[in-house]
Amino acid sequence: MGAMKKMSNLERPARRRSVVGLGKHGGGGGFSFAYSIDARELKRRINAAERKNLRAAARLIGADAKRSMRKAPAVRRRDEAGRFKKSIAWEASRPGEPPNVRTGNLRGSIGYAMGKHTVWIGARWPKGAAGPLMEHGTKKIITRAFMGPARRRADHAIPRYWRNSL
Repeated sequence: MGAMKKMSNLERPARRRSVVGLGKHGGGGGFSFAYSIDARELKRRINAAERKNLRAAARLIGADAKRSMRKAPAVRRRDEAGRFKKSIAWEASRPGEPPNVRTGNLRGSIGYAMGKHTVWIGARWPKGAAGPLMEHGTKKIITRAFMGPARRRADHAIPRYWRNSL
């Protein structure tokens, strides 16, 4: 008995098709083969690969955005007599740079949510309420984007998640 090929979940038995050849000397050598594709299993695998790859890309972008925020340096102020004040001021990041971290609420609120064929990445409410204000700026708040630059830095790495995903 010859070696039998194990069928994957994607294939299922179908009726056999025979091909008969005459061979080199007119002999009756022939072979038969059978194949079929399970469409439901194929769709399930494609959807699973899509979710896995979107989740990986979201984690990559979120981690990059979190890393871009640095701890704000403390600045101790002196009073008129030259003594340090009890209060400590925090230095703001420069305009155009990601925001500095003071309490960690914004950095801790960065996460993602999965849709059917999409993923949303950003600051979650209520801790990340300042996220959209920092990202896009307002009339009084200068833009300190952190999600947009993180996505642009990840653009070159995302296609590798989709390679050989099935």
